Amino acid sequence: MFAVSKFFGRSEVRQGTFTTLQEAKNFIQKEILNDIQTKIPATLYRISEGADILQEFTQKDAVLPSASSAADTESSSQQKGGRQVFSPTPLSTTPRPKGIPQNWKNVDEEDKKKS
Repeated sequence: MFAVSKFFGRSEVRQGTFTTLQEAKNFIQKEILNDIQTKIPATLYRISEGADILQEFTQKDAVLPSASSAADTESSSQQKGGRQVFSPTPLSTTPRPKGIPQNWKNVDEEDKKKS
């Protein structure tokens, strides 16, 4: 039996036991990818058999999914018309005295000269 433990600093949490070493490694890879996606700080995973430590894994040991498949889906969506992007215009946040309403329209120097 292979036991998988997760370490947070000095504390240890037992994650489970597996019958084969490959099952334990696959479980650890899934957990590390989940930790990366949820932005959990680097932790240590350890596979042990009884009192013997067989292997240790960190986020540096993660096998990331291939980026080529993600790039293929993105390029195919761009060929179909791309994606819509919402980007609001920035509002004026300059402080004003009380009683003066906000002017959301930007006034250019040329417009000021015409007035």
